[in-house]
Amino acid sequence: MYLLGKYLCILIICLFGSQAYANCVLPVPDGDGTIPSPANVEGNIVAIKGNIVTIRANKTKNKVSVIVPKNQTIYTAFGGDLEAKGTRGLLVGQKTWVWLVGCKQDKKVIPSAACFQIFSSDPNDQP
Repeated sequence: MYLLGKYLCILIICLFGSQAYANCVLPVPDGDGTIPSPANVEGNIVAIKGNIVTIRANKTKNKVSVIVPKNQTIYTAFGGDLEAKGTRGLLVGQKTWVWLVGCKQDKKVIPSAACFQIFSSDPNDQP
């Protein structure tokens, strides 16, 4: 019975521990020391049509479309935000990292961006 209780305790700790790591942590502008979840999409912008931005993903080379809400603030990777909201100010070819709402991508619908981060064309401002 002692071993059963010990294994049950370990199982409960593992379950609650995995739930803590399953949360979606978005990056904080200008950082506060919090480590964000990995970006869902990392790549270069290949098209902008209305509030939908299409990105060619670095790893898979697939195109991924993302909805950028009209009131979304776009942040630059190394500090600051764009004056414009939504897709204004974005350029085809820009390197970007995107975190999706809930940090999950549903293949059936175009996901919405929870955090949209861009890099300038300056070679010193690249990941």
